[in-house]
Amino acid sequence: MAELMPTEIHFGHVTYTVHTDATEINTDEPIGQGQVGASFHQLRAIWVLTEGMTLEQQQNTLLHEVLHCCVNVSGLQVPGKGPDETEEVYISAISTPLHGVLIDNPELHAWLVQGYPQRHMMGMTE
Repeated sequence: MAELMPTEIHFGHVTYTVHTDATEINTDEPIGQGQVGASFHQLRAIWVLTEGMTLEQQQNTLLHEVLHCCVNVSGLQVPGKGPDETEEVYISAISTPLHGVLIDNPELHAWLVQGYPQRHMMGMTE
C-alpha cells in the first residue's frame, strides 16, 4: 500500500504544513505559471502540485521544497546575484540527485535514522 504524502514536516523545533491544494495556503505570494511546488516560510507551509504529476515527480518536488526549508530554518545566506535565484540553482542541482541516492540506497536511509524515535511520538511537536 502506498504511503500518503505527509501533512507536516518537522525541522527541529519548526513545523511546516504540507498542502496539495494551493488555496489552503492563506498567502498573497503568487505561484508562478508552471510552478509545481513552493515554500512559504513566513507561514511555515509547503505546497506541492499533485494533479498530473507522477508519484516520483511529487516526491522530488517535496524534497526540493524541503531543501528550501532547510536553508531557511538554518538561516543560511546563499551568496550570489540574489537569494532566490542563487538558492534555486543550488537546490535544483542537488534535489534530484539526492532523491535518486535515497531511492537507490534504502540502506542509507535506514542507517541514517536508526536509533532516532520519531519526534511526534515523543510529544516534541510545536
